Amino acid sequence: MELKRIIGQCAPLFFLAVTFDLVGFIVLLVGLCGSLQIGGRCYGDFLALTGAVLMFFGVGMWVMWYAGNLDADGKRSGFGRIARRLTTRLSSMRGRGDSGKTEEEEMEQEMEEEEQDDGGKSEKNAAYTNEAYEPADNETP
Repeated sequence: MELKRIIGQCAPLFFLAVTFDLVGFIVLLVGLCGSLQIGGRCYGDFLALTGAVLMFFGVGMWVMWYAGNLDADGKRSGFGRIARRLTTRLSSMRGRGDSGKTEEEEMEQEMEEEEQDDGGKSEKNAAYTNEAYEPADNETP
């Protein structure tokens, strides 16, 4: 597979997010498991909190990477499309119960819905129709 197809359009944000997560996780583990003392002072709590903060910044990078991979028409590409399929599948499995459909039929239906998605262009929005509110005869404006 082509790397750009997998990572998407925002490769620097992807690598920053992975770096923040890996470094944060390593620093967190060193702070929790290691007994690092310099000059008689223990730095375990400092490292654990620093690792957690780095992982939090990594989450911010993941959000920016995901938003950067959204196309202008709202359709997703790369990991965004895979993430949408996965979350749709998981939510349908949770609320499915006994729908009577097989997994293959549900996947086909999801694919058809993705192909028919026009990015919200067909939805009617009141902001564009300019329909004014006119009170009934017995109402006061």
